[in-house]
Amino acid sequence: MPSASLTRPPSAPLDAVLFAQARALSGKTQRPIMAEIEALSAQEPRELIRSMAQVLDLPTMETAFMLAQQPAFDLLPLAQAMQWTCALLRNDSGQTLAVISDPFDLDLQTLLEARAKAPVRLYLALRADIQAYLAKKEDSALAVDNLVDGTLSGERDSR
Repeated sequence: MPSASLTRPPSAPLDAVLFAQARALSGKTQRPIMAEIEALSAQEPRELIRSMAQVLDLPTMETAFMLAQQPAFDLLPLAQAMQWTCALLRNDSGQTLAVISDPFDLDLQTLLEARAKAPVRLYLALRADIQAYLAKKEDSALAVDNLVDGTLSGERDSR
């Protein structure tokens, strides 16, 4: 017989009632609405993002797809993207894509649209996927900096 600690509570449907409960809890706990939805829904994170995207009619994006796009660090520098856990990207046709993990953070959406200076296509992603993407970009930037620093110090040594 399976242990009670291994069973998950049934998932709550993502509907207006759950959203209202999450909003009320958020007001009391000061946690983001999305955090309260995660707790109330009892869905696995990736499943929740997919369900949320379906309810809100938004496309989803995973790390691999983010990496296939061009970063728009000219619009949103890496440090700010890391601070806010979001990304602005450009697809092959030059359209700006905004990747967020909390569709209820309207201030962030407004900020990203202002930074893009044009309408953006909004995507929903797991916070962990956005963090993985940004960490990969940070590693690449550090590698380039180290290469440049090594080249410059090598040039100085030869003089």
